[in-house]
Parts: sequence; structure tokens; C-alpha cells
Amino acid sequence: MERKAFLLLLCPFLFPSVSAAAACDPIAPRIKVDQLYRGYQIDRSVDGRNLERIGNKSVGSNKEMMGLTVSGLSYSMQLSTSVAQSGGRFCGSVSDINVQFGAKDPIKVYIASGVAQGSCDDRVTVKHELQHVSFIEHAIVTGSSRIKSAVSNSLAGKTFVGSSQNDVVAQAKQMIAGVIDRELDKVASEMNARHASIDTDEAYSKTSAICRGR
Repeated sequence: MERKAFLLLLCPFLFPSVSAAAACDPIAPRIKVDQLYRGYQIDRSVDGRNLERIGNKSVGSNKEMMGLTVSGLSYSMQLSTSVAQSGGRFCGSVSDINVQFGAKDPIKVYIASGVAQGSCDDRVTVKHELQHVSFIEHAIVTGSSRIKSAVSNSLAGKTFVGSSQNDVVAQAKQMIAGVIDRELDKVASEMNARHASIDTDEAYSKTSAICRGR
């Protein structure tokens, strides 16, 4: 009987032979969560009506969208497990997890092409859109911490038993992905609520009034 550590994509590392019971003793995994953040880019090439189509929202027939921020949160992960076989069954624990979480591409900040660069409308629109950028940055920072804590809690004392080495790895991957997905949903929901809190008719009226002298 031999003990093996399997990395996703099934790259094996051989270890000395151990008992199945020892291999199934829970391991305190090493968990690393890297934040993905590549800053933001301002794009002034799209007019307001096309921004409505990009953002899938309408500001009304008598108005035109002046700005839009577009980004998404996602993650990827790699994990390794220590697996042993005994009596035709395989048992293992997760030993290492590396998660990359955040915005894999630069956040796109659109300023409508009809907004004169350097004008009052431009300044207040950029300021407004950068608030949205800050909400995304906050979600990445807090989400990374919450993902690490949730994964750690879910694996405390956890072992996996299956009919094959691949089965053990698949169980571990599925469970951890489910934990991360739930945290991602919560983080995204909270972030979207922050976005919505400044995208109100009242907020737009106040912003517009700044440049109209009222």
C-alpha cells in the first residue's frame, strides 16, 4: 500500500507507505487566497445610448446615460490531497488549497463619448463611477478573507472516502467549490446592494444639480 498526494489535473507525488487510518486522519490544510485586481480603465469611446445596451438598463427617453462601470467577480482554485488505499477503498484529506479570487480583468469604467472631458459633467460622472470601483475593490478584499475562513471551517476534521483516487479528489473539489460559490453569491449580493444605493433617481438628480448651479 502506498500513500499518494494528488494535485488537481492528477499530478501525483509519491510518499512513504502509511496506514489507511493515518491517511484519513484530518489534516489542517494550508489555505491561500490571492486577490485578483488589475485596476480600472476609463473608456470614452461609447455614446450614452450604447452604454444603456451594454449595461442592459434604460435612463428614459429624455435622458442619456453618462457613465457605466462593468466588472465581475470570479475565482479559480487548485488543491492537493493526501490519499491512501485500503481494502479497495480510498480515503484522503485536503492538504493544500490555492484560490484566486477577484476581477481577473481591469474594471471597465465607461464615460459617455458625449461628455466633454474636463467638464463639470465629466468630473462628477468620473467621481460617481469611481465609487462603484471602490465597491468592487471592497468586495474583493472582504470576499477573500471570507472565502478563506469559510473553506477552513468546512474542512475542519473533514475526510473523504471514495471508490478511487479520482473520486476522493472530485468530492473534495465539489465540496470546496460549493463553499466558495455560496460565499461569492453573498459577496456579490452585498456589492450589488451598494451599487444600487447610489444608482437612484435622487442620487442622479443631486449629481445633475451640481453642474446646473442648483
